[in-house]
Amino acid sequence: MSARNTLKRADAPRAGGRESSVRARRPAGSQARPAPPPAADPLPTLGSKVRYTIPEAGHLLGMSVSLLYQRLRTGELESARDGARRYITDEEIRRYGNLSH
Repeated sequence: MSARNTLKRADAPRAGGRESSVRARRPAGSQARPAPPPAADPLPTLGSKVRYTIPEAGHLLGMSVSLLYQRLRTGELESARDGARRYITDEEIRRYGNLSH
């Protein structure tokens, strides 16, 4: 047998002339941990902005986004559009908050 045939598969040269590196294997069932999510901006407080996005307004009013859209459809809440985005003004959030309490 020639020396070339006696090489183990892990030691055999790769295509392109590179030799493979041997990596330590993880125990079965373990997976790499995902990277932590980037720090999100803190949620706004009432009065910190002139207008709020739908998710922000939902947080301030204590309701889900779908319920907020339902209130917009029925006319209980009013919104303003800026291009394709929909906003709810600080004044409207205060008005609705006073009506619902």
